[in-house]
Amino acid sequence: MTIDSPVVIDITDISGMIAFRGLTWSYRDVTGPSGGVTLAGYTQLDILARKVDLDVKCRALHLDELQLLLSAIAPETVLVNYNDPLLGNVTKTMHPSGQTATFFNNVAPTGRLADYVWEDVTFRLEEL
Repeated sequence: MTIDSPVVIDITDISGMIAFRGLTWSYRDVTGPSGGVTLAGYTQLDILARKVDLDVKCRALHLDELQLLLSAIAPETVLVNYNDPLLGNVTKTMHPSGQTATFFNNVAPTGRLADYVWEDVTFRLEEL
């Protein structure tokens, strides 16, 4: 099963590669120098921006699919189009990071490289 909403990195649609429940959305605050805790114990916020992070976990991928995915997330910055829970369909400039993949060779008794799969493929997309 794949997600229904599209996730496109530059021109590569990776929606069909994402595992069921494999897309996690979160945001982080970028803070300025005026934030912190005052002497009276109050927290003073100095939020300059909110940036989105997408954690992606893929279903098992054949070698050709993995190569397509890795080439899509190889550049330092990419344009990512996705369905944001706060803003709807958006396109943001993001930085891919933290790519991992596990080669799982027990599922291909044929010995053909095309029959083997890579599992636990994960990566993060960080909004710039």
